[in-house]
Amino acid sequence: MIGDFVWEDLDDDGIQEAGEPGIPGVAVDLLNGIGDVIASTVTDANGNYGFEITDPGSYSVAFDTPDGFDIGLEFAGTDEAIDSNLLPVGFTPFFDVTVADMLSSDGNLTIDAAFVFVELPEIPETGADADRLALLAGGLLVLGIGLLLGSRRRRSE
Repeated sequence: MIGDFVWEDLDDDGIQEAGEPGIPGVAVDLLNGIGDVIASTVTDANGNYGFEITDPGSYSVAFDTPDGFDIGLEFAGTDEAIDSNLLPVGFTPFFDVTVADMLSSDGNLTIDAAFVFVELPEIPETGADADRLALLAGGLLVLGIGLLLGSRRRRSE
């Protein structure tokens, strides 16, 4: 088994800490040694995911970036069990899974991904401005038509 945890890194330090929530519903793909997707899943309600590995070899894990988030800091600190393995390109470096890993009851449950919430800039309300602009445009249109008709009357006299 390989897998682990996808979380919101509240302090953007790349380390899982108490109180940092898992992110549910994140699409996760397992890639083989040549980069082909061989299995897919989504994180559970707590941000956990996992893949059963049946063949030794080289693998990578790709994560879709959830809406409103950016990829967090990777390989921070010295404890691989609580750091993020996700590179800025959206997948982990390739890692080897051996027969011994496959026989281990623990597997490799250290393949984590940190995401940081992105604050979107406030968009100013424009409803009142739009009403004023529409009124101004209408007034300019009436003025333009009046000037055009006035100039035609002068020419015809």
